Amino acid sequence: ELTPTFNPTSRTGYLRSLRDCIGDPPDEYKTGWKEEWVTLRAEQYLRFTEGLAESSKSPPPARPRVSSGTEPSTTSLQERSLRERSSQRREERGTKEWVERHKPLPKVLQRFDSAIQESVASGMEREHAETYHALQSVKGALGAAMREGRKDFACSTYALCDALHATFRKQQQDWQQKQAVRAAVEGDSDGPFADSVLPPLLYTNLEGKYGLQEGDARWRNLRAPDEAGFRGLLSETLVRANDRVDCFSEEGYRVYADGAFVAVDGPIVCFEAAESNLQGDHSPVIIKQITVEKPRLSRRSTPSRKDM
Repeated sequence: ELTPTFNPTSRTGYLRSLRDCIGDPPDEYKTGWKEEWVTLRAEQYLRFTEGLAESSKSPPPARPRVSSGTEPSTTSLQERSLRERSSQRREERGTKEWVERHKPLPKVLQRFDSAIQESVASGMEREHAETYHALQSVKGALGAAMREGRKDFACSTYALCDALHATFRKQQQDWQQKQAVRAAVEGDSDGPFADSVLPPLLYTNLEGKYGLQEGDARWRNLRAPDEAGFRGLLSETLVRANDRVDCFSEEGYRVYADGAFVAVDGPIVCFEAAESNLQGDHSPVIIKQITVEKPRLSRRSTPSRKDM
């Protein structure tokens, strides 16, 4: 009797190069990504809702009134109205004309100037910091294009990966230097300081605002095993996580939105770094390092890394 045939597991195709996904890098891709910006930003608005969070605020729900059962309640009418308005805003913003007027690249870079400066202060090259902070805002559209094998955003994809790769290699050299110094102090490369150069555990929310599912809906199946019992996924979408202690609260994981922290209920995903080996790199790229105050625990500040 033949062994039953199953669908490929989620580990199938785990190691794929960019060339396998979208072909060879275009000429002058390090600057050519700027020519793709308008189309890329428009697609982000059309396909993903995260862009709407920049300016749209939903009104509080009205108190439902008693209905005869044949006519819709105030709440259901309002929800339908909100969905219609959101769809209209998405269609309006998902045009090149709207992006050129309201979200041109120079304006976006100006908006991210503070974050860019923090990344530069943390060791990132200015050119790489600008590339990263602009393109991370359209990570959903970039990931979808790569997943579909489309080459229309190839310059942006290669430019982003190049910026992250160069930054990681620079950080890797710094980590190796620190490890060598600490090993010299300990007198043994396998001493207690040997693994401390790796980034700490990093966290982010799975659901809700700025959650992993917002950039790639397949994250919602993270805990569902495949036919082989494996739990995990292959995602082409950029992931951002951090170790900020002020992101944790009793109400849920807190994300920074509209100038304030907002608690998001739901699971929290932890990312654990490991050393590079023959199979590749297994550590995040440090985007910026900041200092935050430990909430209600002590008056001592603790360094925090915001990573990818």
